[in-house]
Amino acid sequence: MSHAMIKTFTAAAVLVILAGCGDGGSSGGGGGSAGQEKVVARAGDAEVTLAQFHDSYQKITPNFRPDISTLEGKRSFANDLVNQAILLDEGARMGGISDPNVQKAITQNRDQKMLAALYREEVETKVEVGGKDVADLYEKRQNNIKLSHILVDSTERAASILEEIRSGKKTYEEAAAAYSMDRNTSAQGGSLGEIYWSLALPDFQQYAFEMTEGEISEPYESSIGVHLVRLDEVIPQELGTLEEMRTGMRSEVRRQLENRRMREYVASLEADANLSWNDDGLRQLVDLMIEEAKQDIDTIPTAEQHLPDATDEQRAVKIVSFMGRDWTIGDHLAYLESQPPHYRPVGEIPVKGLKELIRTTQVQNELLLAEAYKRGYDKNEEIESERRRLEERVLVEQVHARFLQAADVPPEDVRALYDSTAAENPDAIMIPERIDMVVLVHTDEDVVREGLRRIKAGEAEDDVVAELTMDFRTAAAGGRTGLIARGNYSPQIEEAAFAAEPGSGWSEPIVTQSGTGAFRLVSKEEPRPATFDEVESQLTSNLAQARGEAAFEEWLKSERDRRGVEIYDDVLELIGKPIS
Repeated sequence: MSHAMIKTFTAAAVLVILAGCGDGGSSGGGGGSAGQEKVVARAGDAEVTLAQFHDSYQKITPNFRPDISTLEGKRSFANDLVNQAILLDEGARMGGISDPNVQKAITQNRDQKMLAALYREEVETKVEVGGKDVADLYEKRQNNIKLSHILVDSTERAASILEEIRSGKKTYEEAAAAYSMDRNTSAQGGSLGEIYWSLALPDFQQYAFEMTEGEISEPYESSIGVHLVRLDEVIPQELGTLEEMRTGMRSEVRRQLENRRMREYVASLEADANLSWNDDGLRQLVDLMIEEAKQDIDTIPTAEQHLPDATDEQRAVKIVSFMGRDWTIGDHLAYLESQPPHYRPVGEIPVKGLKELIRTTQVQNELLLAEAYKRGYDKNEEIESERRRLEERVLVEQVHARFLQAADVPPEDVRALYDSTAAENPDAIMIPERIDMVVLVHTDEDVVREGLRRIKAGEAEDDVVAELTMDFRTAAAGGRTGLIARGNYSPQIEEAAFAAEPGSGWSEPIVTQSGTGAFRLVSKEEPRPATFDEVESQLTSNLAQARGEAAFEEWLKSERDRRGVEIYDDVLELIGKPIS
């Protein structure tokens, strides 16, 4: 069986196969009353019609479409569709999709399509960009700013901190480190780095553009808390002319206006849903987060999961009500469990900030999805068709996986594969050059420079890096990467790191497309052949894959033979011609 016969695993070749509908071609039955119902291929009771052939082909991304300009090409594609029919039949015989998590993922995919349809109708079609909008953005982009903020949970608290700063009791940076509830910036003196004007900016950042350099604001209340904003620097920009930048800025204005329209639309849904918050419940949740943050990850392994430990009574506490239902602390914790640990908020944050986080990440999605169902988007033919195609792809992959999982790979066969590969193709088991380094990365170059300054001044390297780095993969290890090959960091950092020598100390800050990084090379390992222990797992997987594929192709061939597959050339030749 050729490898082409299992191309059906790609999403492009997934289509609906209907059994027992329409008539065959001249080799398999009558012509049918409608040309599109002519059958191009049959495998037992399963049929592929001309319409299905055409529809399946059109769903393939143009660059990946097979050549069907010849009869041979049409036969090959028809065979792929027959294989698809056989695999779908087998998947149904096995009981359909067996993994509830996969079913959930398919439903979530359908929900996202519904939300996209609602977005098009309520946002995209209701936003218009005028020439004045573009000119206004161009004018506001003449200057970027650097700013800092101190975030707290009340106006009174902010006023007290401001008095400490004005009296000289604390510098702004010291106050940020001591009091700010924004743990992402407090260690950097509250610095938010350099920003440019956007309608999508938080309101307190927009406010900063109206301030003067060096000014500290009065307490400013936003949707997430109360801020003391400081404008650190105004940075003039060298822009092209308005005409040169009009196209790009027009697209940006549209995105910003769509963001504003989305916020307005969600606010209207919230009003209709009678949204109401329980601040006492939110305060309890904040207290749980504070207690969780106190746990020592060295002695309590679950602490690094950033999941507060709540009693059943606490889980039942309401934090928000909408659409006739209560959203509890337990609901929120269940949501957090579905997110990666580094996306979960840690420690104390303002109640308003927690409220905004829950509103934008959970409540908003519930309201939008309820509205999408209300409008019947779940019955939209395009969305439903996409859901079916996804289910069919999963079924096909489930059948395929059965053969891979059943492959028998004795240890002696793996050893024999290693020995033969080492003798005949040693490059296949070579471990590439690797390095071990400590790396500090951040979007703000000033933060990296400050980190290097602190390390050179004698602060513990791992503590400084763990505090400042934005590389969540290495933060817990103080920035230590362990031995890694190329492809883990930006080309600029890797080029310098692989050219460096161990013991050469910290590099200068290296500016990349996504930010700035610096590194200290710990060790370097030259390319070498892998030992058997190092590649045993990979070789076992490779051998299982090869044997599973062989068993699968053998099974597919036997199924085709059992079903008596027929391809009707006279119908295939109609493709590309007018159909009567």
